[in-house]
Amino acid sequence: MTLKERLIQEIEQASEESLEQFFQLWQQNQKAQSSLSTFFQTSPLAVYCAEQELDISRDKSGYGDRFEL
Repeated sequence: MTLKERLIQEIEQASEESLEQFFQLWQQNQKAQSSLSTFFQTSPLAVYCAEQELDISRDKSGYGDRFEL
């Protein structure tokens, strides 16, 4: 049995209440992902990356955790 067939079988056997709860959780998750994605797309780092090439190679001449932009 394929994964799709198993999912269909589970959905057919599930109660309306549990399907409604699942759907509500799924919608909340989709909204949260969308909000997070929008946040990062409008962040200063995303704008900088879109406008210029970002070089994140380490600068070996100085501090160990220093990055060059």
